[in-house]
Amino acid sequence: ATAKYVSAEKEYQKIKGIDEDNIRANFGLGLVYLALKKADKAVYIFDRLVRLEETFEPRHKHLFNEFGISLRKQGLFDEALKYYFRARELSPDDDHLLLNIARVYFEQHRLPEAEAAARQALALNPDLAEARRLLDHIWDAPARPAPLPGL
Repeated sequence: ATAKYVSAEKEYQKIKGIDEDNIRANFGLGLVYLALKKADKAVYIFDRLVRLEETFEPRHKHLFNEFGISLRKQGLFDEALKYYFRARELSPDDDHLLLNIARVYFEQHRLPEAEAAARQALALNPDLAEARRLLDHIWDAPARPAPLPGL
């Protein structure tokens, strides 16, 4: 009888957990909508996925990180940040997530936020060369707005 309950509990865990293939397929559909210039439909799908109330675990952070990277490359910076922040909920001490957040802030010209995120990534992993390069580049002249006259 106990074996039956253990087996039933395992089946329940499978049902209640996320189906990564289904989530990947939905995200893929969002990318298709982007390619078809149907950004409103794509953003709807991305928002729905990031708000899923399924049982996400730290092992699923790669989904949100991977999707965030895709969104950043598409120029959907706010959406990318939502995915990165969701990944951080699952893995708050991930230096690469902080680096990806810093990249988005940099591309948005939110330089103080980019610097802070890059510094956090380096605090977690002083050997993270990409974070060091980004930090060195953040305040380069082309990325900085021109100073106002008289200031």
